[in-house]
Amino acid sequence: MTIYDKLVEEVTAGKTYKIDLVNKSMRVGKEVLIDEGNFEGDLIGDLPCNPWEMAERLYDNFYNSRPGVWSKHDGKYFKAKPGDEMDFIELAKGEPRHIAKAKLEGYILCAVLAGLLKWNPRFGTWFWQSPKHEDFVLLKAWF
Repeated sequence: MTIYDKLVEEVTAGKTYKIDLVNKSMRVGKEVLIDEGNFEGDLIGDLPCNPWEMAERLYDNFYNSRPGVWSKHDGKYFKAKPGDEMDFIELAKGEPRHIAKAKLEGYILCAVLAGLLKWNPRFGTWFWQSPKHEDFVLLKAWF
């Protein structure tokens, strides 16, 4: 099982998590899976598509995720659609926001550490912005 798979499985089962993209750390429950870029095991499995396309898919999933009773519409790093702007079908079909957030943030951290997402100087001086989702921005400091 990859580190990313373990994150998703345990968050789906109800464990808490913390992902720090700047310091490249990931914790699930009390277990540290990645500590300042150091880890043991496989980060991420085979991807069904281009790594950047995968990041955009996960952002889209997060953006349209179903907010929980106590959750905010913004995560620490990314903005999601507020629940009061979602229609009934979006609310019924959306993945729980805390799980979608873990998938997105965990993927970005694992893909960066695995070398699948790399900073390109053509992106600019300090961030990359998705051509599909203007609110989806990755900071150079995360690479």
